[in-house]
Amino acid sequence: MKNWREVKNKFLNVLTPVLGEKESHSVFRLTIEKFTGNFPPTAEDLNSQLSEVEIEKVNDILSRLQNNEPIQYILGYAWFYDLKLRVTKDVLIPRQETEELVHWISSEKKSTQRYQILDLGCGSGAIGLALAKYLPNSQVIAGDISTEAVQIAKQNAKWNNITNISFSELDMLALPEFSKRFDIIVSNPPYVDWDHQKKMPENVTKYEPELAIFAPKGDELRFFKSIADFARKQLKDKGQLFFEINEHYKDEVVQMLYDKGFKTVEPKKDLNGNWRMVKAEIITFINQ
Repeated sequence: MKNWREVKNKFLNVLTPVLGEKESHSVFRLTIEKFTGNFPPTAEDLNSQLSEVEIEKVNDILSRLQNNEPIQYILGYAWFYDLKLRVTKDVLIPRQETEELVHWISSEKKSTQRYQILDLGCGSGAIGLALAKYLPNSQVIAGDISTEAVQIAKQNAKWNNITNISFSELDMLALPEFSKRFDIIVSNPPYVDWDHQKKMPENVTKYEPELAIFAPKGDELRFFKSIADFARKQLKDKGQLFFEINEHYKDEVVQMLYDKGFKTVEPKKDLNGNWRMVKAEIITFINQ
């Protein structure tokens, strides 16, 4: 490999049988961006020569990719809603479906208004940071049970120069009472059924944190129920609760929210046609 065009050809030849053609192209573009700073690469980038050191680094990346290690963990960062976020094996890699959840929230709100927002199970901080950026007059609190995740989220706030957000260690099953009430509570809690583990790709099951992926066995809605109970007490009148959900439990989540007293519940499909999000609204303030 002497130039990036040859690197591209090698990536596609080696990785397409492992990742598929579309994902192999994506992985190459992320790799060349790491070295050139351009995404997508230009024709000039593709024709530029690699140094011996760069060739060695590229070969190491390719070797790790062949072992199913996600490119985001290899590079140490991921892109989410125009934010560059540090990611390690202590946090989930942010995904497109979660970007759609953020877009749903931000598109319904006015950027000039001030909202109190709580992001539960924040991981890398993706949801909370994106909302803090695009609703800049708002104040966001983001929390996670993982100390390591909270530290990474704090670093990502600094990376992106976002100051209208704070972070805390929070257990979604034992949430404290807050002195303030919120306009928006949002969560992407662990929701994958353990029975589905064998069907999941190795780059997820081998590298990403189980704590952030899988729902409790036998009580797959436990996190949703705990957060819903908390939200009924901590949302303002007409406040909204947003969840990212498991498509196979859409009906159960919707019914649970109605059962807990939410007055309007709206599920929403993602761009792939899967039931991936739900919004629930408190109409009459409940304090109990």
